[in-house]
Amino acid sequence: MYKYCYDLLMPICYRYTKNREEAAELLQIGFIRIMQRLEDVDISQFEPWAKSVQVNCIIDNWRKHKKEKELLSDIPADEVREDFHGINWNEAEAKLSMDELKIQIDKLPESQKLVLNLHVFEGLSHKEIAEQLGIAESSSRWHIMQARNTLKNYLSGISTRKQVNYER
Repeated sequence: MYKYCYDLLMPICYRYTKNREEAAELLQIGFIRIMQRLEDVDISQFEPWAKSVQVNCIIDNWRKHKKEKELLSDIPADEVREDFHGINWNEAEAKLSMDELKIQIDKLPESQKLVLNLHVFEGLSHKEIAEQLGIAESSSRWHIMQARNTLKNYLSGISTRKQVNYER
C-alpha cells in the first residue's frame, strides 16, 4: 500500500517542496491520514480521494509553518491585472523540460509557488484557494500573476538565447 501511495503521491508532494526530504515528510503525513481514514472511502474513488487528502495535508502543513515562511499579504484588487498574454505555453513546453520548469517554479517565493500549484495543477479556483489559505481572492490572483510574470521573464530569456544560437 505504501509503495502504491508513494508512486501516486510523491510527485504531488515534490511539486510543493524544494527537496525530496521535505516531500517525503509530507508524504508520510498524508499516508498516515489516508490509513486512518481508509475505511471511509469507496475503493473505486481511492486515487482522487488520496490525492485530495495529500493536497489538504500540504495546505495544513503550510498553514502550520506560515509564520516561519513568507506571509501572504492582501493585495488590493486594483493592483491585480489579468496580464498573462504573451505567454505561449505550447512554445514554452517545447523549449524546456519538466525538470527545468520545476527548477524555475522552485525558485518562486513560497506563497507564489503554493498558489500556482493549487491553481494550475490542482485546478482550484481563486475563491477556493482564498478559502483554503485564508486570504483574499485578489491575493490569489496577484500571486498567480507574479508567478506567471516571473516564469514569462525566464521563458523570454530562453527565447532570446535560442535566437542568438540560431543566428550563429
